[in-house]
Amino acid sequence: LQAMLAAPIYAQLPSITQPMGIFFGLNDLFIPSPLLHPDWNLEIFLNGTAQKLTNPFLYFTELAGHFPHWDRPDAFQKSLSDFLIRA
Repeated sequence: LQAMLAAPIYAQLPSITQPMGIFFGLNDLFIPSPLLHPDWNLEIFLNGTAQKLTNPFLYFTELAGHFPHWDRPDAFQKSLSDFLIRA
């Protein structure tokens, strides 16, 4: 938490021009952080993030939390493969 507060990157997102794969578990309890952004939900966070990026690719994994690659490796692999092909 200290590192996130010391160096927030949200404002720097528009400078990223490469394709960005954003992979989320729909049951993530950590992002958006209820401590840093108590009024945000996942939809607000992802829409705001996607609008700041030049070339975003959003992927959502059902029945997965903060670590979709751990919780649902099969679904994550499909999303990652799709991103690598499309990007």
